[in-house]
Amino acid sequence: RVEATIAAQLEAFRAQDIPRAWSYASPLIQSLFGDQDQFARMVEQGYPMVWSPMTYRFGTARVSGSTVLQSVEVIDRDGQSHALVYEMIQISGEWRINGVQFLPQAPATV
Repeated sequence: RVEATIAAQLEAFRAQDIPRAWSYASPLIQSLFGDQDQFARMVEQGYPMVWSPMTYRFGTARVSGSTVLQSVEVIDRDGQSHALVYEMIQISGEWRINGVQFLPQAPATV
């Protein structure tokens, strides 16, 4: 399942289990970063809410060709909400993460 793969990677990051988090990345992502240490640095610096999530919940999923675009709300350690979309692809019957994008969020109303 798509959600199970994303949750497993988020839990791996939370546990600082970089080899396990790396295993959920698609071959494209793995080739872009070359090794799990560079991948970990990119996530820690570019996606700190994913690196150390307080909690997360899944939104809607949309099929686009052979990919699934899964929305995820991640709450970071400061209680801030971040809307993300995970691009998921199947490799040998297993779901892998092929990219993550930030979604623009409406400003909070006071």
